[in-house]
Parts: sequence; structure tokens; C-alpha cells
Amino acid sequence: MKLVISMLSVVLLAVIPPLQEKYILLKSIPAKDVDYFSVDHFNNLYLVNGNELIKYDKDAKQLYSFSNPILGDIYKVDARNALNPYVFYRDVNQLVIVDNRLNSSTALNFTDHGFLDVRFVSFSDQNNVWFYDQATDKIYRFNMQRNKVSNKSLNITQISGSENLPEDMVSTIDQVFLNVPDKGIFVFDAVGAFQKLIPLKG
Repeated sequence: MKLVISMLSVVLLAVIPPLQEKYILLKSIPAKDVDYFSVDHFNNLYLVNGNELIKYDKDAKQLYSFSNPILGDIYKVDARNALNPYVFYRDVNQLVIVDNRLNSSTALNFTDHGFLDVRFVSFSDQNNVWFYDQATDKIYRFNMQRNKVSNKSLNITQISGSENLPEDMVSTIDQVFLNVPDKGIFVFDAVGAFQKLIPLKG
């Protein structure tokens, strides 16, 4: 679903004073027809519009762009690793890793490894990516250097006790969070073992 944003407020907010939690807008960047955006830990901004990814610095200066029309529209960008952002093309079941200048460096076609319906990807750590495959209903940690799965979860339907339809997934270095709106947030550890369910529905 296309999200049209006429003015994108950059997540550069200050908390002043800490206990009152009042936020002050530091900067806004004019942006039209934005499908998705991400921010890295250097405050660089990544905007997606269709099949184009554009990188801006913290002063809103355009730095680099990336596009591969053959793969179609970009579904999501994960820029937590600023040196190698992940660009996910869900329609063709492919992940492209770019460098910090948005040059393509590595590609991972999930179909080549037997995963036919990857819905979400998320950064894990160096040379690894977490992904959720709807066909098998599991999350996987894939090592791109060894070109194989290193960890996986149990079937999510077995964990939840009923069919599910996840809407998103994010991860940290040691945890993975899978959002299943009618059940809540499923939390997994660094090897894909289920830890708990946070009952935040919707």
C-alpha cells in the first residue's frame, strides 16, 4: 500500500527535560510520494519511492540513489547496518545488499534456497539476515557467507495454537519480534527459540 507523505519529519527529536518527555522538532525534509523510509545510526535518511532508493545525509543533502527496475518495487529497506543496508523485493522473493554508497554488493534469491514466500526480512549481524517464510510459517537466520540457514524457529502456528498472519518483523542483535496483530508480538532469542508472547493486539 502506497503511503503518500507530503512532509516527512525526520526522527531527530530531543527530549527536554528528560522527565517531562516534551519533543522539539529539529528538522523536516520535504518529501513526496514516499512508500517507505528508514534511518541509520548516523542519522542518514533512506527514502523509497517505487523502485528507487535515495539516501540523504543528516542535513537533508541527497547523497546517493539506487534502483533496479528489473526487480520491481522495493518493499522494505533495513538500514541498521549503515555500511550494508538491506533492500528487500518481496514480489520477486529477493534481497539485495548495498554498500554505504548504495552500490549493489550481494544478492540473495530466497527461491534458490527453497523458500518460496518470504514476507519479511530484518538485519541480524554481520553476514546474517533474519526472514519469515509464510509457506513454512517459520523465522530463519540465514548466513550469506556460508550460503545456508544457521538457525530457525518452530512453526509459528504450533506456538500460537492457531493459524496466523504476521504483518511485520524487526530484530536486534539478540532478539526477533514478529507482529501477529490478532495474537500479539512473538519474541524469539538469537537462535530463533520462542521466548514469550507480548499480548499487544492490533
